[in-house]
Amino acid sequence: MKQYTTFYELLEQQSSTKDMFLYEEEGDLCHITYEDFRKNILSFPKIEKQRVGILTENSYECILSIFACAYQKKDIILLNPRDDDETRLFESSRDIFMSRSRF
Repeated sequence: MKQYTTFYELLEQQSSTKDMFLYEEEGDLCHITYEDFRKNILSFPKIEKQRVGILTENSYECILSIFACAYQKKDIILLNPRDDDETRLFESSRDIFMSRSRF
């Protein structure tokens, strides 16, 4: 079994047409291949700051944001939407804060 040193290295070695994620969105089944995910990571906007707080529901965008930030070697703080506002404010006192409008 091949061992990888980074998640991105694993993405590069996988079949470009093989599904990595399947999820439902507005009643439609969405397929994201390893190649799609790799391209989405590479096209993610460059983040200048070092620390990123992420607050979002479980979604493809959440996963993409996490891995894109990791690929850019950022410090990632996953914020819990169930925490009270004061706790989230303290935890999110980082350089950048990403959120879906739902929270």
